[in-house]
Amino acid sequence: MHGWKSGSLIFRNSPGDLRRARLTPFSLPLVRPIHTGHGTLYNREGVLVEIEDSSNLKGYGEATPIQGFHTESLQEACDSLGRYLPVLLREKKWSTEEKIEKFQLAFPAAVTALSAIDTALCDLASKQRSCSVAALLAEQFHTSVLPAVRVNSLLQAQDTQEIVREAGDSYREGFRTFKIKVGVQPVRQDFERISAVRESLGEDVKIRLDANQAWTLEEADSAFEILSSLSIEYLEQPLSAQDLPGAALLRKNHTILLAADEAACSVDDIQTILQNQAADIIILKPAATGGPHLSMRMGLAAAKYTIPCVTTTLMDGAVGRAMATHVAAALPSNMLYACGLATGNLLEQDLSDGLKIRNGHISIAGVKGLGVAIDQDQLEEVATGKTMEFSI
Repeated sequence: MHGWKSGSLIFRNSPGDLRRARLTPFSLPLVRPIHTGHGTLYNREGVLVEIEDSSNLKGYGEATPIQGFHTESLQEACDSLGRYLPVLLREKKWSTEEKIEKFQLAFPAAVTALSAIDTALCDLASKQRSCSVAALLAEQFHTSVLPAVRVNSLLQAQDTQEIVREAGDSYREGFRTFKIKVGVQPVRQDFERISAVRESLGEDVKIRLDANQAWTLEEADSAFEILSSLSIEYLEQPLSAQDLPGAALLRKNHTILLAADEAACSVDDIQTILQNQAADIIILKPAATGGPHLSMRMGLAAAKYTIPCVTTTLMDGAVGRAMATHVAAALPSNMLYACGLATGNLLEQDLSDGLKIRNGHISIAGVKGLGVAIDQDQLEEVATGKTMEFSI
């Protein structure tokens, strides 16, 4: 993990003007299990971070680790945050950059916890300045802000008829890009599901696939051949994240664009991927890469090589999804492809109603901070333990 200095967070009050912090563990049940190449998910467990200044403004962050994406465990995230928040409040002389860098040095493997700290500070800073987190990031990194981010619909059904119904519902809601997980069942069955969606929605919609490292090189080679007739927009991470030579070979032998997901967790990763010619697109998961600032650095590093990024969530709660949306809005390359941010409908319960999706877009126009207000009743319903409070 590398430092993220590319500008400074600008607080209305002094950098040390933080008076209270809270940690609340939670579990968000899924509407139905999600099958991926990493296994089956039934809920999303995490911890909510709240940081408050002397004017009673609050900034929120979320650490929601997930197996298979190089994140720490939930217990490790909670432990690192619990140890660090008292230090964050006590060390008034540290600049905001130092607050982040000290955490990074102390807990280098705690990427979702780092993301939560960075997000909470960004949320608070932008509220103090009455602007959006995206505007704050764009100012620091000298980019422009998209007023709305185009998003894809994640189709979950494993049954062919059911996925066609699901696709039709999403199409009527305004989505025009659809993502389908593959690699859980034999590729011929994946082909049947995808071709049924293509036939039902026509050639004008985009269909992208995600294998979550499910295949060997031989299996992926066969899958690319079978799926090549379906006008696939791109296919994410067909091979192990470590198999960059195999990914390069797939790119050489097939026409389907290849996206790096689990393989792209840092600026160094992006440089290694590009040196190996192992991807056409970078999938950027801010929650799994250390938060908004590191994600901006990754996105801009890819842009130097004219490699587009597609910003996605880690199937987080409302706070994590909002943070990823603001990163997407501040990265110019996210204009090229729909982003994977419409995952709130996967959750039966959430921390907040979150940012709204309308006609396949998420708007951040007029938003202050993340634009997410935590509903205390909702938080109490999903909390899995007592809130830990730290104050000075």
